[in-house]
Amino acid sequence: MEWIIPYNPDGYLLDEAFQDLGNIEWRFDRYKIKKGDILYIYVSHTSKAIRYKCLVVSDKRTKTTIDDYIYGGNHIGEEPYPCFEIQPIGYYPGTGIKYEDLKKHGINGSIQGPVKAIGEIGEYIRGIEARDFILKKADDLEEESKELSEDVKHLSGYDIDAVVKSRRNQGLFRKLLIDKFDGKCCLCGLNNKWLLVASHIKPWRESSEKEKVSVNNGLLLCPNHDRLFDEGFITFDEDGKIMISSDLSDEDCQLLNVSKNMCINLDEETKQFMKYHRENIYNTED
Repeated sequence: MEWIIPYNPDGYLLDEAFQDLGNIEWRFDRYKIKKGDILYIYVSHTSKAIRYKCLVVSDKRTKTTIDDYIYGGNHIGEEPYPCFEIQPIGYYPGTGIKYEDLKKHGINGSIQGPVKAIGEIGEYIRGIEARDFILKKADDLEEESKELSEDVKHLSGYDIDAVVKSRRNQGLFRKLLIDKFDGKCCLCGLNNKWLLVASHIKPWRESSEKEKVSVNNGLLLCPNHDRLFDEGFITFDEDGKIMISSDLSDEDCQLLNVSKNMCINLDEETKQFMKYHRENIYNTED
C-alpha cells in the first residue's frame, strides 16, 4: 500500500536525520501501515508539499532502536509509542508536489493523518516520478549533481535507481554552525533557519575526516552567499573583510546583496581554513 503522511517540521529535523542516520523511526499506532508499504512524506506548515518517498522496512516496534534524540526524537530503548523504521528512497526536487496539485487530483481537505495514495492521486504521483523524481542527495544545495554516481540506471517507466554518497554528521555540523552564528547568515544576517546553508570553507571532498565536521571549517550562509562562496566568487582576507572576484560585475553585486564593506568575524582556527579557500577556491584575476 502507498500512503501520504503529514510531517510537522517544527518538531523534528527530518532532513538532518536522514542525512546523518539514513533510516529513522516513525510513529504509527492507529493505522494499518505495515512493512513493505510506501510513504510519501507531506511537509505541512512550510512548503505544504510532498518532499520524500520512503519505504517501511520493519514491522511495528514498541521500543526505539535508532538514537535520533538530537533531531527531536528519542534515545535507544525508550518506549514512547509504536513505530516503524523507514528508509528514504527518493526526494522530489524544487518545490516538491504541492498541495494545490494534490487537491486537483483527489485530495479532499487538509492532510492531517495518513491518506491512501490510490486511484487518481496515486497515478498522478507516479506520473510526476516518471518525469522529475530523483534520489535524495546527501547535502541540500552544496554538492548538486557532483556526488551522483555514474552508475545511474533506469529500471522502469516510474522508477530510477541511483547510488549517492552520504555525508555523515552533516546535520550536526549544521546545528553547530547555527549555534555559533546565532542562527543568522554571517554575512547578511538572514535568520530564516530553513534557508540557511552550512557551508564548508575547505570543501568536503578535500577535507580530512576531522575537518569535515569541524565547526571552524564552516560558515552559516544564505543560499545566495553560499553559492557565491562555494563557487569562489567571494572570499575573506585575514581580517574577515570580503574579497570580490572580478568575475562578479557591479550589477551582479547589487542584485546578490554583495558589498565591498561587508566583513565577518574570523577566529584563529577559521583563518587557516579561509587561507585555503583564498588560495584554492577563490577566482582571482589570473
